[in-house]
This record gives sequence, structure tokens and C-alpha cells, in this order.
Amino acid sequence: MKIYRKLIIDIETGEKIFEDSYEYSAGLPIDKCCGPTNSEYGLQASSSAFANLLQSTFKTSLGNQNTALARLNSVISQIQGGTSVPGYGAAENAARRGEIINTGAAAARNAEQAVANAGAGQTFGSTDSGRTSAVRQAINAGIEGRASANTANMLSAETAANYATGRENEIATASGLSTLAGQYGSQASSASGNAITENAQSFGQAKTIQEQQAAEEQAIAGAIVGGGMDILSGGMTGLVGTGGEGLGGKLGDFGKGVLGV
Repeated sequence: MKIYRKLIIDIETGEKIFEDSYEYSAGLPIDKCCGPTNSEYGLQASSSAFANLLQSTFKTSLGNQNTALARLNSVISQIQGGTSVPGYGAAENAARRGEIINTGAAAARNAEQAVANAGAGQTFGSTDSGRTSAVRQAINAGIEGRASANTANMLSAETAANYATGRENEIATASGLSTLAGQYGSQASSASGNAITENAQSFGQAKTIQEQQAAEEQAIAGAIVGGGMDILSGGMTGLVGTGGEGLGGKLGDFGKGVLGV
């Protein structure tokens, strides 16, 4: 294929008046001989950067999925082994137990006060007074015993509720971790597929740019060689002088041929 550096044509006759050209034989399409554009460079750089971002997203999502699965396995083991942890926080548990204890103590005091109020104002002999005091002590002891037993039962129920809440929390956590692991897996799969596509596109763009650069270099090399041969041929023509010319005259003619004068 011929590439023209300069071409002059008679517009009336269509005849070629002057031609400065060379044969393009780079073996690459002619549309690539001008080299890649800035837009093509920018597009390839953008594709490469996006592919790297997708690869980073894939690694992060995969790591998050593995972490979620590890936590899920741990929670499932706790549930299956019956080693559930309490569901209440330390402060909440202390508040609940304190309220139970205080309520039981208050109930006992109120019952004892009611007994004392019922016997207030009554007059007994010395023997009866002592007997009545003993009865009250026995009643109060019974009240305190029942209050303590009730408090203990409520504390046991609170402990059971605490661990039951813990098991419920673990089941909810396991469900959440399972969902989260699935989401991370979907993200990793999507990022992986898109990264493969983007890498292939970036590779294709880089390959095209490389071909264009090679074509441009071949075109430039052809122009330099062609131009250099024209100069040399012009100079050599100047060396063909008439008989009797000395070396100085022939070299002068060579210089004129090179300069085109």
C-alpha cells in the first residue's frame, strides 16, 4: 500500500505532476498507522483501573463471606452443644435481679407490719404478752421464709429467661449470618465475573493500542527511509557531472542535489 507524503495533480487533466510517497508494508491495517488516540489511552487506563477495583471488591467480599461463615459455624456449635450464653447484658441482668430481691424484701416487711398493726393496742397479762410475742415471731419467721422462697423462685425464673433469650439471640444471629454470607457470596461472584469481563476488555484495548503503536512506528520508519533515499538519490544525481569536472565541482553538485537547488 502506498502512502503519499506529497502529491500534486493537474486538476484539469488529472495527470500526476509530483509525487513523494513510499510503500507501507508494516503488515498491519492502514487505519492503525496513525497510532492510538488520547481517548483510546484513557479508555484502556479506565478499564484497567475498574478491573483492579472489581478484583479488590471480590477479595473483600470473599473475605467477609469466610468471616461470616466462621461465626455462623461457631454459633451453630453453641446451639447444638447447649452452651448458650446469657441473653441479657450485665447491667440489665443486675437490674432485673436487684428488682426481684428488693420486691421480695418489701413484701416481707409489709406482711410483718400488717401483723404488727393487727395486734397493736391489745392488753395482755404478763404470761399472755410473752405468748403473743412468741406467736408474732413465729408468724414473722414464716413470712420471711415464704418471701425468701418466692424471691429465690423468681431469681431462678429470671436466670432461665436470661438464657432462653440468649438462645433466641443465637438463633436470630445464625439466621442473620447465613443471609449475610449469602449476600457476600453474591457480591464476590458478581465482582469476579465482571472483573474477568473487564480484564478481557482492557487486554483487547491494550492489544489494539500496541498494534497502533507498531503501525505508527513502521509508518514513521518508512517515511524516514523513503525520505532519506530521495535525498541520497538527489545527491547522487548531482555527482553525475560532465566530463572534466573536478571533485570539488561534483561534491558541489551533490550538495545541490541534496538541498534540491
